[in-house]
Amino acid sequence: MSISDNIANEAVRPCPHCGQGSGFFVSPEKIAEMLREIPISPNLAAEEAVFNKRLEECGKCDSLREQVLCFHCGCFVMFRARPHKSHCPHPRGDRWKDIEIKLVK
Repeated sequence: MSISDNIANEAVRPCPHCGQGSGFFVSPEKIAEMLREIPISPNLAAEEAVFNKRLEECGKCDSLREQVLCFHCGCFVMFRARPHKSHCPHPRGDRWKDIEIKLVK
């Protein structure tokens, strides 16, 4: 299957959060590009290491859909992981809660 076939298949899948058809696919690269274009105050943003570790945790989660969406809240995980005062919405507990503690050690 080619990349364009994958994109076409992704485009017809319903939204994993609401079940509605979206009619388009947004790649992880496009979301990263959009994230770079939206400024955030440094005192509101998570440190780069924390942001990257949060995304790493999302990548291991069975609730990550289409490489970009959280099944539990329907958000783009890159946007949710960016603010310092954010949390993982997983119903079995916040998968990010100890990330800063582990990075400091």
